[in-house]
Amino acid sequence: MDGPNPERTVNWMMLPDVDKPPLVNVQPDRPRTLMGWVKWAWRGWATRTLAVGAVATAIDVVILLLCVHAAGLPNPLAAMIGVLVGSTFTFFANKYFAFRDHNPKLAPQAAKFVAATGIGMLVHAQFVYLFADRLGLNVVLAKFGADILVFTVGQMLVLRYLVFPRSQSKSEPPEEPASPPTSTDIASA
Repeated sequence: MDGPNPERTVNWMMLPDVDKPPLVNVQPDRPRTLMGWVKWAWRGWATRTLAVGAVATAIDVVILLLCVHAAGLPNPLAAMIGVLVGSTFTFFANKYFAFRDHNPKLAPQAAKFVAATGIGMLVHAQFVYLFADRLGLNVVLAKFGADILVFTVGQMLVLRYLVFPRSQSKSEPPEEPASPPTSTDIASA
C-alpha cells in the first residue's frame, strides 16, 4: 500500500463522520457533571440505603439525647432505644425506597431484620459503653463511632442479601445494575 488507508484512519479531532460508522468501540458516555454523577449514584441500592441510614441516624441521635438528657437514662440503654426507633424507620424506608421491595410477605423479612438488628444493637451498645463510659468520649461521638463500626457496612450487606434479597422468580425481572447516565440523560436534566 502506498500510504494510509483512508477507510481505516481515525478522525484525530474526534468529529462525527456522517458518511461512515465509527471503526472503534465507543465506551458509554460517562457523567460529566456533578449532577450527572449524583443521578447515576442515586440509581444504585447502596446509595439509597446509605441515605436512609443517614436519616435514621438523625432520628436515632435525637432519641438518644432525649433519653439521656430529658429522661436520665444510662448511655447504653438510651443508645438501644435510639437504635430501636431508628431501625423501625430503617426497615420500612429500605424495604420500599432503597431496595424497592414490594413483597407482600412482611413477617419473614421483619423477623430477619429484627434478628439482625437485635444482634447489632447489643454489639452497638457495648461499643457505646466502651467509648462513652470507659474512654470518656462524648455520647454522640461514641454513638457515631459505634454506628460506623456496626451499622454502616455490615448492616447494609445484611439488608441487601439476607433481609431484602433480589427476587429470583421468573415473574419479576432482577434489578438492573445502575449504569452511568448517557449524555442525553445529562442534557435532559
